[in-house]
This record gives sequence, structure tokens and C-alpha cells, in this order.
Amino acid sequence: GGSTPETPATPTPSTPAATGQISGQVLSAADASPLPGARITAAGSSTISDAQGRFTLGSLAPASATVLRIQAEGHMDAVLPLPVTANQATTITQRLVAAGSAQTFNAATPGTLRAANSLASVDLPADGFVVAGSNTAATGTLTARLSVIDPARDPAAMPGRYVASTGRAIESFGAITVDLRDAAGNKLNLKAGATATLRIPLSSRSATPPATVPLFHLDEATGQWVQEGQATLKITADGSYYEGTVSHFSSWNADQEMDTIFVNGCVNDSAGKPASWVLVQTSGIDYSGMSYDATDANGKFRVAIRKNSLAELLATQAERSTPAVTVGPSATDITLPTCLVLGDNAAPKLTASPMDRTVVAGQYVYFRVFASGGALRYQWQRNGIDLPGETFDTLSFNARLADDGASYTVVVRNSLGQVTSTAAVLHVNPATLPVINEAPRSASALVGDT
Repeated sequence: GGSTPETPATPTPSTPAATGQISGQVLSAADASPLPGARITAAGSSTISDAQGRFTLGSLAPASATVLRIQAEGHMDAVLPLPVTANQATTITQRLVAAGSAQTFNAATPGTLRAANSLASVDLPADGFVVAGSNTAATGTLTARLSVIDPARDPAAMPGRYVASTGRAIESFGAITVDLRDAAGNKLNLKAGATATLRIPLSSRSATPPATVPLFHLDEATGQWVQEGQATLKITADGSYYEGTVSHFSSWNADQEMDTIFVNGCVNDSAGKPASWVLVQTSGIDYSGMSYDATDANGKFRVAIRKNSLAELLATQAERSTPAVTVGPSATDITLPTCLVLGDNAAPKLTASPMDRTVVAGQYVYFRVFASGGALRYQWQRNGIDLPGETFDTLSFNARLADDGASYTVVVRNSLGQVTSTAAVLHVNPATLPVINEAPRSASALVGDT
């Protein structure tokens, strides 16, 4: 008889590769309100934020750093390097800075861009621009926007997550973004050999900003900050800024890499069980910078702060958060004595009110409040009157003589109640000029006399 035909083997179904997701909320840096309609893209996938600014981007391949871009009408783009872990969700809250007002100028004429109510400015060369990625000269009427990032007031608005291309954490002393377009809407940049002078307003929680500081530009392909050049601190009666020269436009940051230590700890849920994949972040108290980590399967984390410095540490997951704790200063790693506990929203409770300050006219002044509770909103007041747009846990500005004796309070509220801080009084002294105690006197001498 004939041979028996073989039975075809049943193919083994392949197991789909495990993927992760990024979810979060997009807010306005002006007032912390949700930004609906923002476009979020990463690794070829995209989505749109809902009415509450929330989004979820799924089916992402695991990676140590996936570049996420967030775009919203009237705002600067945010570019962030984020980890994606299989079967987990990376959660973020990102605040977008409003784009500066459009300014027009002639490409053939040198000019200066200025930001409203700010010391930020950029000196532009004549005939110094090309269409980005080409050698095509830009001519005619050009449109520019100069946007200011204020890391002392709102460190969470910084793109790039305070990570340098070296992998080290950075602290910021102020940042700006320059966007140039031609009449057709093409993005422009400086041509080879052309330069522009930037002035970045000083914005730092540090009491001793350095006289010179490296300049870093944001690499949008990696979401990291790349060092290029340096800037010098200029102090004027109107305030302080860093000035430097650049050969291309991007987001530019006056900052420096910092020596760090690590805070080790754990997070439990309200039942006392380890809480995995909880976002843990630190925000500098006496420096402007943030660091991030996520808890592992055992609820443990390891997050950086600047060495010998103070920082606020907070863990969040969806609508739950832990009370904020102050860590540091320390020259060595810190281990928290007990686990942080995720809790449901609670009414606001003040941990520390803002403190009195004494400065000279033109000096940068900085107030901060510490509070616990869920989904907190802030409103600063001067002499009992609301300050428009001052809706974060910090208040910073260049002091004027007219501010001498003014009192500053902040109202902290959420859906469960509100509380008002005690007043902090600002004392402003006049900037002093050198005094000549004795004028030089005439004298005569013979050649060779000493």
C-alpha cells in the first residue's frame, strides 16, 4: 500500500510581546488648569487629552527612555524621556508653558526679541537665518516667539526632566525657548557661522547662584539636555539674568550638573501592603531641580536629590498621594525610617508657612509654602489681594522698593476645604552705591621720586 500522509503540525500561537503604557494629565503652567485637546506622541503612537487633560498611550515597547512629546495650541512643546516597563503604566503630570507673543522682524535687519514683563531677550543678527535642516536662506518678514521657563516658580514645567545627556541630574537657574518661522510657517535656525546673544532671567531657589554657568540646549531627539557654551550672571537694578552666545535655536537652559545622593524608601497602600509602580518625585527646596523614580513590585524606590541640600519628596498614583516629606541635607545616601502611605484626598493642612525675607531692590525673592492633602490648588495674595497667575506652591519675583513692608499669604484649597498661611513680610532695602570717603588730592613730584 501507499505511504500514509503526514499530518501537518499545528502551528504554536506566538505570544504577543509584553508592552507598557504612559498615562497622565496635561496642565497649564499659568494656573494649573487642565489642557484638553493636547496631542501626545511617543514611539509612533499618538492620542489626544480629554476634557480633564488626561490621556493614556498604550501598546508601547519596553524601553529605558521613550521620548514623549506633548503639544497644545498656544503652548510650548514638552519633550520628556520616560521609561516604559512591560505590563506597567508610567504616570506623569506635565505643565505646559504658554508660548510667548508673536513678534515680527525683517530678516535683513538686526533686531532684539523681548519677552513681556521679563528680562528675557535675544539679539538677532541680520541675514543670519536658514530653513531648519537646509541651507535655504530665510528672507522677508519672519515671526518669532520667545518663551520663558521659570524653574523656581514651577519646576514641573521644565522639559527634559532635568537630565543631561551624560545621564546626570541638573539644577536650573532659568531657561528660555526661541521659535522662529518664515512666512510659510517653516521652522528657522541660525545659519552656519551666525550667532545670537541670549539673556535668560535668573530663576533659582539657590541663595548663591554662580557667576558663570554652563549653557545646555534640549536635544528633542532624546529629550535630554546637552551642554554647549556658558553664560555669565549680570546683575542690574531691574533684576538679574544670565547672558551667553549660541549658534542655534532651541530651548536653552542656564544650569549645571549636580552632585547627588539617593533617598531610599518604600510606599504602602492604606492597607499596609506594598504599592508598586507609584511615581516618586523630589523637588529641590534650596535648588531648582526635580528627580523621579517609580516603586518596584515590593513598593521600594531610590530617588536622587542634590548633595547637602533640602528637597521635598512626594509619591502619587492616580488620585492618591502620600504626605510630602522634607529630606536632607546630607552628604551620604538617606534611608527613610518608615514607608510612605498612599491615602485618599484629605483637606489641606499647612506643614510650613512662607517666611519673612529681607533683600535689596532688584534682588530675586522667593517664597514657598508646604502643605499636605490631595489635589491641592494655590492662590498667593499681596496685602490680602489675589495675585493673578500666582497659583503654585511658590512665589518669586524681582523685588522693588515699592514692595517694602508688603505681606504675602497663600490660600491652599481643594474640594474638601481650604486653609490660609500666616503672612510673610518682605523688607526691601535700597541698592547701595560705593561712597567716596575722601577725594583724591593733587600732588607734585620730581622724576625719580616715589
